[in-house]
Amino acid sequence: MAKILGLDLGTNSIGWAIRDTNKDGNQIVDTNVIVFPQGVGEEKGVEFSLASERTKHRASRKLYKRRKKRKTDLLNLLIDNGFCPLTTDELMIWSVYKKGQEMKYPTENYEFSEWLKINPYEIRAKAVNAPVSKLQLGRALYHMCQRRGFKSGRKDADAGKDLIQFKKEQITLSENGFQTLGEYYYDLLQKNQKVRKTKFNADDQEVNSSRISYAEEFNFLMKSQNIKKELADNFFDAIFFQRPLKSQKGSVGKCTLEKTKSRLAVSHPLFEEFRMFQYLNSIKVKERNDDKFVFLSELPEYYKIAEDKFYRKVKNFKFLDISKSININAKKNNLFFEFNYNDKYPIVGSPTISQFIEVFDAENWKNCKSIIRSKYKKQDAKSTNDLIDELWHTLFFACDFVNDKTSEKVKTFISDRFSITEEKVNYYESINLKQGYSSLSKKAIGKILPFLEEKNIYPYAVFFANVDVVVGKKKWNENKQLIQDTIIDIISSYKDKTLKIDIVNGLVGDFIKEYDNSNYDYILDDTDKKNVLEKIKVFYGKYFFNKMTDDEKGILQKEIEKDFQVQLQKRRVGGYYLSKPRIDEVIKDFLVQEFKVTKEQADKLYHPSAMDAYPQSQDGFLGLPFTDSIKNPMAMRTLFYLRKLVNTLLKENKIAPDTEIIIELARELNDKNKRLAIERWQRERENENKKFREKLEEFAKDTNSKVTETDVIKYRLCQEQNNKCLYTNETINCEKLLGSNPQFDIEHTFPRSKSFDNSLVNKTLADKKFNQIKGNQIPQDLDNKYKLNFINNTKHWQENIEGLEEKIEQQKYFSSLFSGDIKKKNEAIQKRHYYKLELDYWKQKLYRFTATEIKPNFKNSQLVDTGIITKYSELFLKSLFQRVFPAKGSMVADVRKSWGLDAKDRNYHYHHAIDAVVLSCMDKSIRDSLAEAFKESEENRYSDKFKIKKPWNTFTEDVNQLKNNIIVVHNHKNNIDKQTVKKLRNRNLLQPKVDYKKNQDGRYVLDKKGKKIIEKYYYQKDEKGNLIPQEGNKVSELEIIDKKEGIDYFKVEKDNHINFYEFVRNNKNEIVHKKEYIFEKGQGIRASLHKDTFYGAIERENEKNEKEIWFVIRKPVTSAFSDTEVNAIVDDGIKSRIIKHGLKNIKTEEGWILLPSELDTQGKEIKEMLIKKIRVKTRNTDLPKIKSQSHVTQGKRKEYKESYYSTLENIFAMAIYETVNDKGKIEQTFKTISAFDLAKHNQGNAKLEMPVEENIIKNKGKKSEILLPLTRVLKVNQMAIFFKRNPKELKTISKENLSKRLFKITQFESDGRIQFRHHSQGGADKDLKKESSLDFEKSAQKLRISLSNIKAIYEGKDFEITPSGRVIFK
Repeated sequence: MAKILGLDLGTNSIGWAIRDTNKDGNQIVDTNVIVFPQGVGEEKGVEFSLASERTKHRASRKLYKRRKKRKTDLLNLLIDNGFCPLTTDELMIWSVYKKGQEMKYPTENYEFSEWLKINPYEIRAKAVNAPVSKLQLGRALYHMCQRRGFKSGRKDADAGKDLIQFKKEQITLSENGFQTLGEYYYDLLQKNQKVRKTKFNADDQEVNSSRISYAEEFNFLMKSQNIKKELADNFFDAIFFQRPLKSQKGSVGKCTLEKTKSRLAVSHPLFEEFRMFQYLNSIKVKERNDDKFVFLSELPEYYKIAEDKFYRKVKNFKFLDISKSININAKKNNLFFEFNYNDKYPIVGSPTISQFIEVFDAENWKNCKSIIRSKYKKQDAKSTNDLIDELWHTLFFACDFVNDKTSEKVKTFISDRFSITEEKVNYYESINLKQGYSSLSKKAIGKILPFLEEKNIYPYAVFFANVDVVVGKKKWNENKQLIQDTIIDIISSYKDKTLKIDIVNGLVGDFIKEYDNSNYDYILDDTDKKNVLEKIKVFYGKYFFNKMTDDEKGILQKEIEKDFQVQLQKRRVGGYYLSKPRIDEVIKDFLVQEFKVTKEQADKLYHPSAMDAYPQSQDGFLGLPFTDSIKNPMAMRTLFYLRKLVNTLLKENKIAPDTEIIIELARELNDKNKRLAIERWQRERENENKKFREKLEEFAKDTNSKVTETDVIKYRLCQEQNNKCLYTNETINCEKLLGSNPQFDIEHTFPRSKSFDNSLVNKTLADKKFNQIKGNQIPQDLDNKYKLNFINNTKHWQENIEGLEEKIEQQKYFSSLFSGDIKKKNEAIQKRHYYKLELDYWKQKLYRFTATEIKPNFKNSQLVDTGIITKYSELFLKSLFQRVFPAKGSMVADVRKSWGLDAKDRNYHYHHAIDAVVLSCMDKSIRDSLAEAFKESEENRYSDKFKIKKPWNTFTEDVNQLKNNIIVVHNHKNNIDKQTVKKLRNRNLLQPKVDYKKNQDGRYVLDKKGKKIIEKYYYQKDEKGNLIPQEGNKVSELEIIDKKEGIDYFKVEKDNHINFYEFVRNNKNEIVHKKEYIFEKGQGIRASLHKDTFYGAIERENEKNEKEIWFVIRKPVTSAFSDTEVNAIVDDGIKSRIIKHGLKNIKTEEGWILLPSELDTQGKEIKEMLIKKIRVKTRNTDLPKIKSQSHVTQGKRKEYKESYYSTLENIFAMAIYETVNDKGKIEQTFKTISAFDLAKHNQGNAKLEMPVEENIIKNKGKKSEILLPLTRVLKVNQMAIFFKRNPKELKTISKENLSKRLFKITQFESDGRIQFRHHSQGGADKDLKKESSLDFEKSAQKLRISLSNIKAIYEGKDFEITPSGRVIFK
C-alpha cells in the first residue's frame, strides 16, 4: 500500500488529497476541492427544504385551481337554471384556458356586473322568512360557495375545530334570536361591525365560520325557497363537494430485512406486540442487596405485572409505572428491586390493542383474541390473526377518507361481522390510529415475534427468525435447540473475542513502532510478555481485571501471547493485524460448515442492525449510490459527487482499487427541525460567550491582561460549577482566572492521553495545585474526600438533567397534540431537539465523574464519526476499495494544530483540501502519537499545546503552499433554460409508445372490457438499428468465461465502462427488449419568474409638474417603520398629519400608528385613526407587466391600472453581440435574459428556446447604425479565466497564476456590468471586497466589471474543468 486518499466530506463540498508514502520529501501527489449546491436551500442563514418550497407553491396553485373550478361549476349550474344572468359562452371565455384565446372577464355584461353588486348578506337574511328572486338566491349561493371553508379529511385536531366553532355559533344564534348565520352576519353589518376576521386579530389556525353552519343554512334556504330536491342536491354538491385526500400508503419504504416487502404501520397490533415484548425482554432487575442483574423474564410473576401496563388506554407512560407496581407486589415478600431503566424513561404504550380490548370488553390481549373469534358472525375459515388484521385495516384506510359515507361503512363493517353493542360500534368508528411506519415489514415482524414471546432478547430473536429459510425447515426442526444454543454462544463470546483482537492489534502496533524486527521464527521475550499484561489491564479495565481469578488471568495472558507471537511471525508475508469479523459473518460460517448451505443461502440470515449494502463493483469503477436506506437529499447529493470524483481519479490513474481511503465528516446530517435547534443552541452559546467576554474585560482592565478564548471557556466552566472548584470546594473569583499565572486552570476530567477527548464536556475548572494531585487519574480513582466534594458539587447537574427530561416529555406531548398544526408541531419538535442537546451535554459532563473506567469503546468513539454521510460513503467506497476508514473531525483539528498549519479560514474553499491532506497522513500510528503527545502536555500542564511528529520535515511549508495551486471545481449547474421532460404515466404506470388496432372505418377496436387493443409496441434501438435487450442480473467477467455472448449474456458500453448482463426472458423464453415510452415535454421553467410581491401603479406629478408612474406597495406598519418611510407615504393628508405630530409620539406598543382626533383647517373634526398598513412609494421606476388584471372595471380604467407589476429575479444569462467596425474597433452590445423573459418567449411553444436573436442592430436609425451578430451567451455560475493581452498566454502560465485569474459569474446587471467571485472564495457575498478591475499579481475576492472592460475566456466554449480540477483548453 503506497497511496492514501484523504476525503473531507461535507454537505456541499468534497476536499481530497492523494499521498504517496513511497516518495521522499513532499508526499502529496495531488489535492483539490469540488463544491456543489446543497440538497436544501438557505435564506438569511435559515435552511429550508427545496422540495417543500416547490410543494408549498404547487399546493397553492392547486388550491386556487380547485376553488376556481368549484365556482365555475356552480355558475354553470346557476346559469342553466336561470339563477345567474351570465351566458355559458361568456363563462367559458372567462374561466377555461384555450390556446391562442385570451381569458376575458365578462365586463360587457351589465346585468352580471349588477348581479355581483347585490349584497349577499342581505339576501341570505331576507331569504329565511320571505321569498326572493332566482337571481338574488343565485347571488347568495355564489357567496356561500366562496365562503364555505375547508373540511378536514383526517381524524385529528383540525377535524374538531369546525365542530367547536359550530357549537359556539349555535349558542350565539340562539342568544340573539337568529335562525341562520347569514341573518346574524347581516345584523352585524347593519351595526357597522366586521363580519370576517383578519390576520391582525385572528390566529392563523382559527376558523372564520363553521362549514357545518353554512351547510345548515343552505338546507334551511332550500326549504324556505321551495327548491326541488334534485336541484338542491346538485347545488349542494357544487358548493360543498370536497374530494377525499389521496392515500400515501403507496410511498411507504421497504423493510430492512425483507427487501421487497413494505414496512408495517406502527399502529398495527402485530407491531405493538413486537415493540412491547422487545422492551419487556430488555428489562433487567436486581434485588437491592444483590450484585448481579437478571432479566425480568426470569421472574414470571413480575413480568406479567409489567406486561399488563401496556394494555391500558394510554399512548405513553413512564417506567415508574412498571417499577412502582413491581415493588409494591415485591414488598409482600420483603423484596425491593432496582432496574436497568430510570423511572423517568419514556415508554410507548399499545393504543390500538388497548382500544380493541375496550371494543370487545376483554381483560387483556390474549382474552381479546378469544372474544374476537367467538363474536365473529360469519362462517368462514379466517383465523383470529386474519380478523384482527381486518379490524385494523378498515380503520387504517378509513383514516385517510374521513367523511359521513366512510364513517357509515366502518360501522356497517363491524356490526355485520361481530356481535357487539351499538355503543361499541360507535367507539370502534371513533378510533384514531397513530401515524407512522416501523423499519420492518409484517413478514419480518411475524417471524421475529414468536421468539420474542418465548422471552428471548431482541438480537437472539432476530438471528433465530430466518434460520429455517437458510437451512431448510426440516433441518431447523431437527436441530432447533443446537442452532439456538450455538448462536447464543457466538453472540455471548463475540465481545470478548473482538476485545482480544483489539489487544493483539494494539500490541502489534506498539511493536512495529518501537522495534519492527520480527521474523518467521520470532519468540516473545520478557519485555513483550510484560507489555501483554499491561495491555490486558488497560483494555479490560482495572475493575474487571481484578475480579478475575489467577487461573483466568493466566489463561487469558497465554492466549494473547500466542496470537501476538503468530502475528509478529507474519511480518515478512504481510497480514500483521488480525481482522475483526462481523458477528453475522461468524454465525453464517457456522451454518455453512455445519449444514452445508451455500453462501447465497446464508446471506438470508436476519441481522438486528441490517442496513442496505452496495453490491461489489464489477468494472473497476463506483456504481450508482442509490439505496432505499437514504432519504436525505443532502447525503444523496454528496454521494453522487463522490462517485463522480473518484471515478475521474481512477480514469486519470491517480488512484487504484488498492488505494487506502480515510474519510472525515465535518458535521452530522439532521432533519430541518434538528438543524434549527442546533443553530439556536449554537447561537445562544455565542451570545453567552460575548457576555462572558464583556464581563471578563471589565476585570482585565484592572490587571492589564488580555482576555483570550481560553479565558471565556474558563468563565463558562466557572458558571457551570457555581463558582466552586468541584474537587476542593474553594470559591472561584473572576480575578483568579486571568493573568499569566491564574490560580484556576482547565483540567481534563478524563485525561486526554487516555480518552483523546478535548471537548467542553471533558473540561473542568480546578485549582492548579489540585491538577498536580489528580495527574493522570479519572475522578473515581481519587481519594474519598475529593469524591465527596465533587458528588455534592455536581448535584445541581443531576437536577438539570431531570428538569430537561421533563421538558422533553412535555414537548413530545405537545408535538402529538398539535399534529394538525404544522407550525406549532415543528416548534415543539425544535424545542425537544434543543432540550436534548442540553440534556446530552449535562449527561456527558456528569458521566465523566461517575464512570469507574474509560472503556475502549469510548476512546474509539472519539476517533470514528458515525454521521450518515460517513456511514454510507464508507459502505459505498467499500464496494470497490478494500481499506476504507472514517476519522473524527475533532482529531483532525488536533493534528492540524500540532503540525503548525495555518488556522482554518472557512472563507476560502481550499481549507477542505488541507483537511484532506491531514487525513491522508492519519495512519494507524496516529492514535499512539496522539496519546503520547497528550500525556506529555498534561505532565507539563500545557493542556492545549502538544506536538506530534510530522509525516516529513517540510510538511507544514508544503501544505501551506498548496492553497495557491488549487483550482476549486464548482458544480453549480444552471438548468433554468433546460426543458423539463418526463415519461408519461397513467396511474403511476409508464405509458409505452404503441399503435392501437383500428377497423376499416378508422375506429379503435375494443376488447371485452372496453379497452383499446394494442396492435404494435415500439422498441428502443441502438446506433446500428438493433433492438436493445432489457438488462437482467449483472454478471462479472469470471462468470461469463464458459458462456456465449448474445445467447447467455450481452455487454453494455457506457462512459468507457463495459458491463455484462444476463437476458430477461418472458414465459415463451423469448428475449425481452426495452420499450419506447411516451415523453412529455413540459413548459415549466426551472426557477421562479418574479418575486412574490405585486406592486400597484398610480399616476402623480413630479417636481417639474410632469406626470409619472409611481409603483406603490401596501406596507405593514411595525416598530421598524421610520421617518424615511413616512416621506414615501402616498396619501398626502395622512403623511402631513404624521409629520405634524411626530412619528415617535404616535407609535403604539405594537408599533402601529395612532393618529389622534383633531380639527382640520375648516374646523371640522377628523376622527382618530389606527394605521396598521399604509401605501408607500417604492424606488422602482420601471417594472415589467407580469399579467393582466381580471376585474369588473377591466377596459374602463387607465392602461397602467390594468396589469400586475413585480420585480424580476433569476436574470440568469446575458447574450453578447459584437463585431469589428470599419475603424478596426470592437462594437459591442448585450441583452440580459431573465426566467420571466424565457417563459414569455416560449409561451405555447413545444420546444424551449432561448429568447435571443441571431443579430441585433445597434444605434438603430442613426448614421452609426451597425449590425452585430450573436457571439456568445454567458450564464450565471459559468467559470471565466481572465487574460492580459491574448488568450494564448493562459496555456503557458503556472497553475498558481491560473488560480489567480479563475472566477465564477455570479450576477448580470441591467447596465451591462457583470459580477464575478474568485473560485476559491467562500463566505457571504456581502462580506467580500469588491474590485472594479483585476490585479494579475494578487487574486481579488469579487469583481464588478463592465462588459467592455472584460478580457476573458469562458467555460464550455473555450475550456473545461474536470472533476479532479484539471483545466483543459479547447
